Amino acid sequence: MTKRCGYRATLAACYTGYITQSAIVNMPPLLFIVFSSRYGVSVEKLSLLIALNFLTQMLTDALAGKAVPALGYRLSAVIADLSGASGLIMLGVLPLATDAFAGLCAAFALMAVGGGLNEVIVSPIVDSIPSDDKSAGMSLLHSFYSWGAVGVIVFTTVMNALLPDRLWFLIPVLWAAAPLSNIPLFARCPLPPDAQTEGGGYKKLFGSALFWLTLVVMFCGGAAEQAVGQWASLFTETGLGVNKETGDLLGAGLFAAFMGLSRTLYGVAGRKLPLKKTLTVCVALNAAGLLLTATAPVPAVGFIGCAICGLSIGMAWPGTLSLASGRIADGGTPMFAMLALAGDAGCTVGPTVVGILGGRFDLLGSPLRSGLLYAAAFPLAMFIILLCIKRRSAVNETARVRQSGQTKDGGALWEDSRSARNAPVESTAAENADDKIAETGAKRLRKCGKERAPDG
Repeated sequence: MTKRCGYRATLAACYTGYITQSAIVNMPPLLFIVFSSRYGVSVEKLSLLIALNFLTQMLTDALAGKAVPALGYRLSAVIADLSGASGLIMLGVLPLATDAFAGLCAAFALMAVGGGLNEVIVSPIVDSIPSDDKSAGMSLLHSFYSWGAVGVIVFTTVMNALLPDRLWFLIPVLWAAAPLSNIPLFARCPLPPDAQTEGGGYKKLFGSALFWLTLVVMFCGGAAEQAVGQWASLFTETGLGVNKETGDLLGAGLFAAFMGLSRTLYGVAGRKLPLKKTLTVCVALNAAGLLLTATAPVPAVGFIGCAICGLSIGMAWPGTLSLASGRIADGGTPMFAMLALAGDAGCTVGPTVVGILGGRFDLLGSPLRSGLLYAAAFPLAMFIILLCIKRRSAVNETARVRQSGQTKDGGALWEDSRSARNAPVESTAAENADDKIAETGAKRLRKCGKERAPDG
């Protein structure tokens, strides 16, 4: 605990990094109505902006596995915050000064570079800080993303209500304060030496079956999370028929708040709960939450469904990172980069599945309801894979115990056989000694008899 206290400034910088990441991901969708009404950006182009955000983060994740160890974590962290702040400022300024959609694309891309770097950098730094329970520490770290999302939703909703429409650009500019304030913090805080590692390389990672399974879990976790996170506001407005403020606060707001609650609770009391079992229960509950949200007969039930989705999916991302870090030796930066890449790929696919499949195969009379119904496939896939990981771990443990038992039994048999081999030798030696004693006694008796014979 004392060592961890020495890294308080480091933890504060990492927590702020995830708040920045939350602003980059969750704040722009709350301004979609502004982009659509004031600048004529169509729904199709808004979908392209979402895809651009996550695809750029994926590209950054892929390149960061090699770039971050070369640049160092400190410089990479400063670049991440600088990119995030610049992108947020550009999001407010460029649509006013140039073609709106082109300006939004540039801003989204630069924000995504900062967000992608944050994902690759922050988790391994926290994982390297000495701690009694690293999975709980990872969960607490990711809770700041969720609480940041709550803050983003509340602040942006209030500012949208208070500011005149023409001053909307102040919202992203004000949010740039978070990464800007984090630059001097990351520039000076101590970094754990174990974080500065390249790990065993990609070849070793790709040869691990467990690594591939965790990649799929990360992909499905990102997809299930953003399937609700990106569409919650619009779903509550169009699917449940409430106004925008209510939809933002009780749809996306409840989802983010309960996601933060689950991560915070696990961060505080996580050591009392087994990680794999907790993850398995959570993803099963998430599938039930998606089904409840998609089929909600009244808005109140839909809001409860959003809360259940947030509560249950909160453990997916940090739990999978902890699972991989604890079981894949020498993963290093490449492992965290590839897991972040898989998660961002899921964040791209999840909202797309909701939008496209819900529109083309509308089973419930509402495209978003149908899309959320299809999104339940992601937590169900996670449930199956986690059971496979649990079974694989059990098989490996059984094999290890058997091997240990066979070695022990073999040693016992060898000892017994050695005793058996030595026993006849010892017995024969004793018998030979007895024979010699008997023979010596007989000779003495014969000698005595000869000496007494003349007297007879």
